[in-house]
Amino acid sequence: MSDLNLLLEIRSYFLSQVASNVQEILKQERPRRDLGFGDDAILKNIWEEYCIQEQFEEGDFFNEYENHIRILILKEIEELPNTIQKLLIYIGRLEFQKRETYEDEEQVIGYANNFNCIAILKILNESASRYRNADIKKYENLDIPEEDNQIED
Repeated sequence: MSDLNLLLEIRSYFLSQVASNVQEILKQERPRRDLGFGDDAILKNIWEEYCIQEQFEEGDFFNEYENHIRILILKEIEELPNTIQKLLIYIGRLEFQKRETYEDEEQVIGYANNFNCIAILKILNESASRYRNADIKKYENLDIPEEDNQIED
């Protein structure tokens, strides 16, 4: 195994850990009006709502969910040991250098954070697309009437 492959495996492990931590945080977060929940929501947490968005159709508030999740991801990355943060930036730097040159270290760190954020979002999205529980099954079985687009006579 090459050194780079070993570093990529270590990175993958920590990205999965961050994704798992964020998922647990989302399971603890109660519905919020700014993310589109109503008072009669069947879904009990933000994770369930995000899963519905992934499994069925992105709603009007999908971007707000992703922005909220990105903030959580960045906070979790900041809580990793400094050495692991440096590893994530190093891998991000390698990816960045494949695409363009840089002069500003902050630009590289920003790119690396975005690169890692996208990778963690992918892990979360894959998990959300498969996640099932009783609340999601109830939601799926709701008989929600479609809007009547026909003009009445």
